[in-house]
Amino acid sequence: MIQNPHGKPPGAANGVTHLIIKSRPESVKNARDFVGLWFDAQGFDETAAGIAVIVASELVTNAHLHGTGENDDITVRLYRSDAGPMIEVWDGGDDEPKMRHGGIDLESTSGRGLAMIDRIACMWGYDFRVSGGKTVWALLCENYKEPAA
Repeated sequence: MIQNPHGKPPGAANGVTHLIIKSRPESVKNARDFVGLWFDAQGFDETAAGIAVIVASELVTNAHLHGTGENDDITVRLYRSDAGPMIEVWDGGDDEPKMRHGGIDLESTSGRGLAMIDRIACMWGYDFRVSGGKTVWALLCENYKEPAA
């Protein structure tokens, strides 16, 4: 759920790493691979790494489709904050990210990304950058538990 739409959770950013990609459909895979490798190197379990890859894929796809022009830069930043692992995606767009309300339409082929992130991230939000564009971020939980059977 968006608990803080303008501003990230408080806390220091430790071990920041980033990837700059061009806004192209094939760049989403590069971002997924980058995020998966980082979460693995940081010692997160497969469930947390898998969730991080899904979140990054959705954020980068949204940046590509709604926040940039073809071949514009998209930056993916990863770090550990005091509150947990963070994924940030920077793009040049000035439009506010909008989550569709009314549930997830399982028949739709688009429009579910932010609703999914809202359900699997501890917190997410966005900030407009002084230099233009925006950062959409997601705070992931340190530990994910498998649902009870």
